[in-house]
Amino acid sequence: MLGACGSKATKQQEQPQSEKRQLVGGYSEWKQITPQEMVIFKNATKRLDVKYKANKVAHQVVSGINLRFMCHSVLGEDRHVAFITIHVPPASDSVKQHEMPKIIEIKRMESFGRRLKKRE
Repeated sequence: MLGACGSKATKQQEQPQSEKRQLVGGYSEWKQITPQEMVIFKNATKRLDVKYKANKVAHQVVSGINLRFMCHSVLGEDRHVAFITIHVPPASDSVKQHEMPKIIEIKRMESFGRRLKKRE
């Protein structure tokens, strides 16, 4: 029995420190946007009065997936950074309910229009 306490089995089960775990219900790290994610972003934001350019995306697994896009506005004088969260329902639910990805939150973070005007 004492030999089992110092066995290598426990060390083999440990994960490398470089591998990061995503918290349950939390968002992944920011990543490059895939072409499919860009289509979702463009379709969900096309009717907004403010136009945004998405720079990065993070994922949250829920009933479906929440995609949080790091963006900045591209038109108008009031330029700002925003996080736009779009809910993508599970494939089986979207077929049954004809539910499309939809914006569930736009969180405006910073206005940078004044800084742009000062540079001009």
